[in-house]
Amino acid sequence: GALHVDVLLAIAERESLSGLCLRPSSVVDDGGQPIGSVDKERMMSALERNRALTEFSIAAIARVDKKFQAEYEIFDAMARTAKRNIDLAVLWRNVALVARHSAAPSVRAAVAAMTELGFRCAVQSFFQPAGLRHARSCEGHASSPIGRGAASSSGAA
Repeated sequence: GALHVDVLLAIAERESLSGLCLRPSSVVDDGGQPIGSVDKERMMSALERNRALTEFSIAAIARVDKKFQAEYEIFDAMARTAKRNIDLAVLWRNVALVARHSAAPSVRAAVAAMTELGFRCAVQSFFQPAGLRHARSCEGHASSPIGRGAASSSGAA
């Protein structure tokens, strides 16, 4: 069966899936109708805010049919979102290492003044793309890249 645009939107908007692998035969909507511009804008907006997607792959698709340009752009955006989310998770862990083990007096003073979580959230917010939603674990702070698991993953550094 074909993969409907509604499924892709649900993945992006609800952050309910961290990985997705598609075959070319599964990505065309019923009747071969291309994704409309409204759906594309909604998808791109959702992907800008998505923090859950960390793996996206699609078997090679020949980009010869111009009427499916929106689909190609969405798949590229999904791949970029997954890469960004992985990079943010790595940064989150690296900031944890700095917060815990830095010998620099200025860093140690900042961590002591802000708490480790506060320091991590403040540094992370500097690198986080505009519009990315705040994580529940950083309420009162800038968002972490990995949502609810951020506080519990602080020991994984």
